[in-house]
Amino acid sequence: MSLVEDKFMVKVYRIDRQDDKDTIYGKASDFTPTTLENLYKEGVEDANQWFDNLYKKTNNN
Repeated sequence: MSLVEDKFMVKVYRIDRQDDKDTIYGKASDFTPTTLENLYKEGVEDANQWFDNLYKKTNNN
């Protein structure tokens, strides 16, 4: 028996990148600073939008 069994409620969220015309999926490699910076910025924007939507849903209940 585990000491932490049934002690914590855990929620897991999966975040998938949306398709776009500039995606690097399928390319052998594109690690240029510009590409990495753009992917990072887009990820931050997507995460902030997701969090804002979740926060609004939580506060409306």
